[in-house]
Amino acid sequence: MDLYLLWVAFLLGVVEGATEFLPVSSTGHLIIAADILNYSGKSSKVFEIFIQLGAILAVITEYRKKLIDTFSNVHQKSDAQNFVISILIAFIPAALLGFFFHSLIRCIYLTLFQFP
Repeated sequence: MDLYLLWVAFLLGVVEGATEFLPVSSTGHLIIAADILNYSGKSSKVFEIFIQLGAILAVITEYRKKLIDTFSNVHQKSDAQNFVISILIAFIPAALLGFFFHSLIRCIYLTLFQFP
């Protein structure tokens, strides 16, 4: 493996880790850092997806006990019910926008981010 790619992966991992729990866009910082490091193309997009997956899995791992407790007691505890309802309320607008405007979003995305 190319030593430069390992260095880029390390630096982008540090950027992702440092910004994931801050109230800033970790993805935005990741994209800017990749541009600064001159790392672009299809492989950079795949890397961004997988590094985000790693961050999501880290959060799930960190809060696994709380998540299991919440979802296993959703029928018994009002706090768990409120949490699930809040997640659904937050999800519904995004799902509806995605459903109704999928073709428009895809068209705009392909127009802005066409790869050679």
